Amino acid sequence: MMEMEQTSIQNLLKQAVCKVLHQMFAIPIYMEEVPQKAKVPCFCVMVKETKKQPLLGRRFWVDSCICVEYRADAEKQKMVSDVGERLYDVLWFVEDVEQFQGRNMTHKQTEYGLQFEVWYGYG
Repeated sequence: MMEMEQTSIQNLLKQAVCKVLHQMFAIPIYMEEVPQKAKVPCFCVMVKETKKQPLLGRRFWVDSCICVEYRADAEKQKMVSDVGERLYDVLWFVEDVEQFQGRNMTHKQTEYGLQFEVWYGYG
């Protein structure tokens, strides 16, 4: 898989994640970074890590770790564990133009809310 093709598939993956988050939660979603004056609660979706394994020819299998941060104010912080549990159901399968199945999902509470990580593979 060429570098440009990988980037466009990675963008499709982020779009698919954002689409399903918007459908299920209907709160603001930011790509890469949450602005300082962001409206909370909100999500931030970013690619945390990417691993490439060569296949036959010039193709690669790519695994991408998508990090979804849930930011909440003090009042909504009480519901962070509920959001974390819902994200397992919401992010195990996402689709837009392409379909992606998640695996190796983990979450942890942070001072701002919640950090959820999920790995998706494509090739």
